Amino acid sequence: MIDFIDISLLLHILLALTLMVIFMLTLTVGFCFITLACAFISKHHLIAELTCYLERADKRPNLTNMLAAILLVPGPQSLFLVRINDILRDYHFPSFVLYMVRKLNKRLNQTEISPYAFIGPGLQIFHGHGITISSGVTIGSNCWLFQGVTIGSPRDGYSPRIGNNAFIFTNAVIAGNIEIGENVVIGANTVVIQDVPDNHMVRNQPVSITPHNFTTAESEKIINSTA
Repeated sequence: MIDFIDISLLLHILLALTLMVIFMLTLTVGFCFITLACAFISKHHLIAELTCYLERADKRPNLTNMLAAILLVPGPQSLFLVRINDILRDYHFPSFVLYMVRKLNKRLNQTEISPYAFIGPGLQIFHGHGITISSGVTIGSNCWLFQGVTIGSPRDGYSPRIGNNAFIFTNAVIAGNIEIGENVVIGANTVVIQDVPDNHMVRNQPVSITPHNFTTAESEKIINSTA
């Protein structure tokens, strides 16, 4: 009887300790969540970025539409995860936590933006697939990024620095220790490896459009020869 009572008491003590630990963990996680939420809300430019996206899509910038965009649309979803990493970095969270958020963005959207890339307010991400920005990159405010953009350098400390109001279109590559000025437009499929001054556009040569008088059979032959 005594042994049974001792075991029963021990089990009750272990249960009480377990519940206490769970309660303390819940309080800790809740506190961290509230702190992160407050920090997130304080990043007011994220709300402005989502508002800009919704207004361009002719949708009301309310909470429901913002949540729907974050959950369902690759561009705002990538933007949300980038800003989450900004907050985690600013509050000195461990690097592995930032890495997990980065991997989540890569898994969901095939977008890999380093948490140690510094991007100013007003960021807009279009389509959100295949964007890569490496560590050390600095981008000013009001930058628009389209799918497939790559910005970075193979060596730390030699990353591009991009000014305000940059428009970087599909599959553009900006690489090396270079400086992109203010109000610069980088055209689609353009590789930039040298400095670009303010108020300039960089693009490949325009596509040549010329008439032809090929027959259907000749057109099919050309297509087959290039396939």
